[in-house]
Amino acid sequence: MDKEQILSAYKLEKLSNPFNSRMKIRYRHANIGFVSLKVYDILGREVSTLENEEKPVGEYEVEFKSSVGSLPDGKAGWQLPTEYIFYRLEADNFIKTKKCF
Repeated sequence: MDKEQILSAYKLEKLSNPFNSRMKIRYRHANIGFVSLKVYDILGREVSTLENEEKPVGEYEVEFKSSVGSLPDGKAGWQLPTEYIFYRLEADNFIKTKKCF
């Protein structure tokens, strides 16, 4: 595959409002194989693994909740500010990282 074919065969995009604690991420990959979709903080520390498995060719949508933990009253314990969140897709020889906001 040349560079143009790779760029059209793979896609990574955010679908949600950046000020919401829930973020939907849509991705597409062109070959059957292992897919890794992870979320990182601004220091490069892994915050969450959303996908980490072999997947058939297709387009997928996953949700990331930036609030973590809960207080006794059921409210979220803390929320990772979206301006500090990055998400990264690795599939085949394709690697793409994007900033949430």
